[in-house]
Amino acid sequence: VAALTKEKNTEEKELELYQKLEFFKVEAEKWLLKAAEQGNEKAQYNLGNLYKDSGKDSEAKKWYLKSAEQGNEKAKMKLEKMK
Repeated sequence: VAALTKEKNTEEKELELYQKLEFFKVEAEKWLLKAAEQGNEKAQYNLGNLYKDSGKDSEAKKWYLKSAEQGNEKAKMKLEKMK
């Protein structure tokens, strides 16, 4: 019984952590998007990373390009890798 309770508590904690992570991703996207749309090249690059990690390659490419156009070397390298 104790092992089952411990397992359930672990599953509940994992679910809670996952939900918190998803919340933070949504918040990060919201704030990065605001800054990126205002021309912040670091936000554009980081937004590209967020989209790339989420499997949204076309969106990632869009923001890497905007950042690269402002001279961000890391964004230029990411674009090269995506070709």
